[in-house]
Order: sequence, then structure tokens, then C-alpha cells
Amino acid sequence: MIGVVQTEKKKLKVKYELLDPYKPNNYPCEFAYTSRMILLFQKIRGVDVILFSFYTEEYGMDCGDPNS
Repeated sequence: MIGVVQTEKKKLKVKYELLDPYKPNNYPCEFAYTSRMILLFQKIRGVDVILFSFYTEEYGMDCGDPNS
């Protein structure tokens, strides 16, 4: 069985070291993204056991350039 255990909307704040050189180009201070945790389970002797976990950060079309 595969299950999405957690889905959360978050914002990533850009660090000063990256933001400062690109400030004249209107580089955004933060990026919106969706964080997901996906787990793969297998039932072993009647108990669900996690075999694999996958964490992802998804930057969609609503995210500003250059991450859209």
C-alpha cells in the first residue's frame, strides 16, 4: 500500500548570500512550495511495516520565477 501521509504548504525564505547578488533583478525573497511525505507499506504478519519513505518539495506554477 502506498500512502501520502503528510501534505503541507510552506514558504522557503531565500538566504542573504543568494538574494544579495540578484536583488537588482527583482529576485523574490521567498518561494511557495508543497511538502509531501509518501510512504510505502507492506503488511507483514498482520502489521503494516514501512518499507520506503519519500520526501518531496514541489514548486508549482504559482511559484515565482525562476522556480515555476
